[in-house]
Amino acid sequence: MTPTHDGNPARGRAPRGRAWLRRIAWQGAVTLGFALIATRVVDVAALRAALAGVTLGWIPPALLLFTSAKFIDSWRWRYLLRGVAREAAHPPPQAALFGAFLIGNMANNLLPLRAGDVAKVQVLANRYGASRAGVAATVFIVEATLDGVVFVAFLLAAIAFWDLGALPAVSMAAVAVLVAAAAIALAVALALARGGPHCARALSTAVPARLHEPLRAQLAQAAAGLDALRSWRRAGGALLLSVPAWLVEAAMFALIGHAFGLDHGYATYVAAMISANLAVAVPVALWNFGPYEALVGGILAAAETEPTVAVSYALSVHLLTSVWINLTGLCAFWALGVRPSDVLGLRGPAPTGEPAAMT
Repeated sequence: MTPTHDGNPARGRAPRGRAWLRRIAWQGAVTLGFALIATRVVDVAALRAALAGVTLGWIPPALLLFTSAKFIDSWRWRYLLRGVAREAAHPPPQAALFGAFLIGNMANNLLPLRAGDVAKVQVLANRYGASRAGVAATVFIVEATLDGVVFVAFLLAAIAFWDLGALPAVSMAAVAVLVAAAAIALAVALALARGGPHCARALSTAVPARLHEPLRAQLAQAAAGLDALRSWRRAGGALLLSVPAWLVEAAMFALIGHAFGLDHGYATYVAAMISANLAVAVPVALWNFGPYEALVGGILAAAETEPTVAVSYALSVHLLTSVWINLTGLCAFWALGVRPSDVLGLRGPAPTGEPAAMT
């Protein structure tokens, strides 16, 4: 019998494969477009001269600051995961959270569509029995919301109290959009955290009876991941824990600026750091090449940096951090003994070799 279209797995995968290829082709076209624009507007000789004048001794401490920021992020993650950790088979220790964070950053750096965030969920679920719904709620709702709110707060403070230069109208419009998006995201996250039981009851009436219990179980696990937003005190603590990591990461941008001989104020580098993370969060080009340089270089150009130096600085920060993220991610894979199945599989923790409990 000739298989039907629906019964043929290969045919079912074909549209998804073509969609993936179209996405890669689109990102490649955007990257090529930025590269062609760069060759026309950037003086290559001046770019080479700017890179030749870099003081390399500032680069290692800058990269160590970058990793220190990720370690602080993992401490915040520990706070956010308290509700999930109480229900985990083997609550993950701090070293595991730090390692999972580095692995996730590496995957985000190499793969599109924030695949690294999924990798973080998978490592904790497969190795420590943490609920996927709970960890996913923490990563995709709580972390994303807190980072957006902190970014907007930093950006508004930098615009209000420090001289960043003459920002173009399109940048100011983008700031307004970010403020609105952060406010909406925070309101939705708080509503989900506090109205979980009502949502569970409403959804239960919309699905068949046989799905009631599985759905309630998944929603209960997701609610545990929103534990940090369940009260104003906890949410405030989570916001406070979000600030140091981003300030330390901005210090990395400042040290590399010092390596280039730039004398901008710290607020400029905070704005550059926010721009870099926004470029990474929206993958419109391969490895974010082009948008990253345009946004970060634009911030420095607005602060009256010579355009070629601004581009060389943005390109250098992008390449250095990308290589460093991959190296630290591979080190985390090795140090934790993570296997591909820990990232790709759907199992629980191994029955032997219990990891140390979180204290």
